[in-house]
Amino acid sequence: MSDNHKLSRGQGVLGQRKAVGNVVTINSQSIRVYDRDENGNVLRCSGTVTVTDAGSGYAKGCMYIKTDVSTGTSGLYQNVGTSSSCLFRLMEGVEGVISGVTAGTGLSGGGTEGTVTLNATTNLQTNMVQAAIGGFNATEQKYLFSAPSSCQVTNVILLSDTATASSDGSNNFTFQVQNLTDAEALLSAVVTTDSNEIVADAAYQITPDQNNNLDQGDVLELQITKTGTPTDLSSAEVVAFVSYTAA
Repeated sequence: MSDNHKLSRGQGVLGQRKAVGNVVTINSQSIRVYDRDENGNVLRCSGTVTVTDAGSGYAKGCMYIKTDVSTGTSGLYQNVGTSSSCLFRLMEGVEGVISGVTAGTGLSGGGTEGTVTLNATTNLQTNMVQAAIGGFNATEQKYLFSAPSSCQVTNVILLSDTATASSDGSNNFTFQVQNLTDAEALLSAVVTTDSNEIVADAAYQITPDQNNNLDQGDVLELQITKTGTPTDLSSAEVVAFVSYTAA
């Protein structure tokens, strides 16, 4: 019988195998080795060190038992790397294994092992204000909103009781949302009726895609530019809705 496996009658039932192993130095770390494969790579071992990644000498799938972990904490690790470059990862129970936690919208943090913390970074409650901007048939500006606190504008919607029709490149309205306080446009490209007609009693989306984080007191304005002779909306009832989340 090998030196690594001895029968122990004094420890319990006759015939049980007591794995004694040998303490050896692998990659400058003291490891108690119990089994090796046909190539001499370690299959099963234990110790109190955290095995250094990228070392050689551990077989793929090698099991390492860290014997000094606290009660209630798993100490079983497996080499998910290779025999020439080990990578030991903690093994949890067979059920409910989570390989990683990723922070979603409004959260920060996450991780792939150990204790993982997620922190809320954003108040996701959406608020909405409305402004009756009235009809229009000229290039003009309409006040929309003054930020009550630091916030992020998520959308601007126009609702009109009158539709536009037959808009083209020469006859159209374009819309831009402007932060007057900081002189910043919230749209990287204007929204135009040329390719997106206003439909009566339906939401007309003007979604900011830049500079949409506002400070308290920042003033938003809807900038309307008329080109040619688009549909006259001077008698229309138009309401703007601004959606935002608190920072």
